Amino acid sequence: MSLSSDISNAANPFQNMVNVVNPYFSDIGVGLVFGLGYYLINYMYGDQKVKDLKDSKVSAPVLLDSAKSLEDFQILIGKQIEADEKINPFEILDKINKAGLTPDISIYNSLLNFCYTKGKYEEAGKLYEEVFDYASPVQPDLSSFNILLKGISIKLENVGQNQEEKVKLLDAAEKVFEDLQERYNYKPNDVTINTKMDILIKGGQINKAWDLFDIMKTKYLVEPDKYSYSTIIKALKYEPDLSKLDRTFGILTLLKEKKVCSSNDEIIFNCLIDVCVKLQRIEKAEMVFRTMKEYNIQPTKITYAVMIRGYGQIYQIDKAFELFEEMKFLGIEANDVVFGCMLNACIRSSNIKKVSKLYEEMQEKQIKMNIILYTTLIKAYSKGKNFTPALKIYEAMLVDPNIKPNIIVHNAMLDCCVECICIHKMNEIYERVKKNFLEAEDNSDCPKPDLITYSTVIKGYSKAKDMDKVFDIYNFLLNSKEFHLDEVIYNSVLDGCAKTNSFDKAMEVYNTMNKNKVNKSNVTYSILVKIFSNNRQEDKAISLLAEMKLSNIKPGLIVYTCLIQTCLKSKRFNDAIELFEDCKFQGLKPDHVLYNTIVNGSIYSQKLEIACKYTIESFSKNVRMADDIYVTILEKLVSNYCKLKSFLKAEYAQKIVQLLKERGFDIKYEIYSEVAKMIYKIQGVQINDLKSSKNEKSNEDWTKKTNLERKKEVNKDQLVNIRKNFN
Repeated sequence: MSLSSDISNAANPFQNMVNVVNPYFSDIGVGLVFGLGYYLINYMYGDQKVKDLKDSKVSAPVLLDSAKSLEDFQILIGKQIEADEKINPFEILDKINKAGLTPDISIYNSLLNFCYTKGKYEEAGKLYEEVFDYASPVQPDLSSFNILLKGISIKLENVGQNQEEKVKLLDAAEKVFEDLQERYNYKPNDVTINTKMDILIKGGQINKAWDLFDIMKTKYLVEPDKYSYSTIIKALKYEPDLSKLDRTFGILTLLKEKKVCSSNDEIIFNCLIDVCVKLQRIEKAEMVFRTMKEYNIQPTKITYAVMIRGYGQIYQIDKAFELFEEMKFLGIEANDVVFGCMLNACIRSSNIKKVSKLYEEMQEKQIKMNIILYTTLIKAYSKGKNFTPALKIYEAMLVDPNIKPNIIVHNAMLDCCVECICIHKMNEIYERVKKNFLEAEDNSDCPKPDLITYSTVIKGYSKAKDMDKVFDIYNFLLNSKEFHLDEVIYNSVLDGCAKTNSFDKAMEVYNTMNKNKVNKSNVTYSILVKIFSNNRQEDKAISLLAEMKLSNIKPGLIVYTCLIQTCLKSKRFNDAIELFEDCKFQGLKPDHVLYNTIVNGSIYSQKLEIACKYTIESFSKNVRMADDIYVTILEKLVSNYCKLKSFLKAEYAQKIVQLLKERGFDIKYEIYSEVAKMIYKIQGVQINDLKSSKNEKSNEDWTKKTNLERKKEVNKDQLVNIRKNFN
């Protein structure tokens, strides 16, 4: 519904003006505000009257006293709303009555909309009663119903996770939607449909929102507009669904048909790109990004930040830096958000060198640091186990006058101490955080240690095998009424028991965990496998797999890896192979750690053929094992002690070398040469066996030569044909 048609069809110029502005864009950052004010007055009365109002030095409340018509009151109400001045809707109604005028529905709609926008729900309720009273001199129009729906939408933003209140508001919205059609015989318009979709999304009824989107054209004869698409894109942000992503791309067709895009459309593109990134469909995000440029909409810092975040998620750090450089070329200055996304991309790709360069650039550009950037930098250096720069960042944060440290940044530094095995520094930070909290006059302004703090410190003491301190914290938390121990705490304590072979203590903790009905995860079971394995209870460890399946906990890679390591350690090779095959049968994709484990175990158990098969399989799964494993396998294959048949040795060796070469693996010349000799020798014998009888004599002559002579001939020919035999 266009602005012009709304205005021209209205009996009163303000009858349907509220329908012009959509209420849901503010929710997703598009920046349109649902309300009356100069935006609409400009269309209704022209630039000059609006300019006169803006230039007026007299406040709106004073001007209201001199208003002579409903038109004057409407404009001045708009001015008060625009200036965000306090409004008492009933005082305004009283002034209108004293002026000898009768408020019409447009006045009530303006005041009702203002009350919802400003959270004055009590006043809104009284206005609602006046408008919807059968004895009232005014009767609601479609705009009134749209404002009621908008009010419900606003309320939904403030109920948090209160499900009971959400249900009440959703029921109220359904009642409004039914009443406007059945009791008042109004036909829902685009604002009605779009606002109801917004309510359903905020209320968690995502499928119903999609159903309404799908039928708005066929059932209600309302064409989806850019606001409809913007709203439904928000549904994907609340509940990502890849199967529905393509349906939101209709917004691109709609914008293309418009030919001219507004500044608000840039935010629609950003929302769509953000959804694509969340669904990890970077190719679609790239398509939207290109389309945005084709429509002559300049990407902003937000656009670049979202795209960079997307590339970071899929480890395409080079593309992230390409966009970063493109921003510089276009003269778009990167802000703290962009740098934060770049840092995260580097962290995910484990490129700590680039983290340092980015930090230097941030300092050069005098980017204002915030708590998120400090935390991100500490985590980056923690991942690279670079303790010194992480500590410098942390100490700089502590003396930064613009930063108020929170427990998250302290936890990040504690974790860095644990990862870098600087337990003394971890203890120092931990004790300081505790002391500062206990001695603070106002604890609300001082970071308070939380469960993450305690679990991190427990992990540190476990690494240091200081179980006395581990159990000091554990018992403190167990007896505290303030904390409810979660799985992470129990896992941290159990892991310490596993590291120190404290079997009895581990069983006590595990029994307490069961008593308190704390949910167990793959991490819990992997630690239990280690505990039972260390205590030489391999059968009990293996039985945990069945226990997990009975508890409807799908075993993950970490559990299978621990179980396979247990079997290999106890020389139960067949059980290890059976577990590895079951892992793949369950739909899991073994990673480099698991392939390293099973191949190493096969080599150690003198099952070289199985080791070769799993090595070749790992290439097909794009898994790269440790370099020394490939070297060990090739050395075993060329060894005189290898018991495999000659043709199998040659086949496996040639295949593994070819796969390594295709992936750019640098094979040592000594190994390469030995493999080449073996393959040439074995293949040469096979070729001679296939020769016709005409060549039998020459074959006999060749085989009669001494081993030394044959070796010389092989070496001579091999130097020429070494690469040919591997292609």
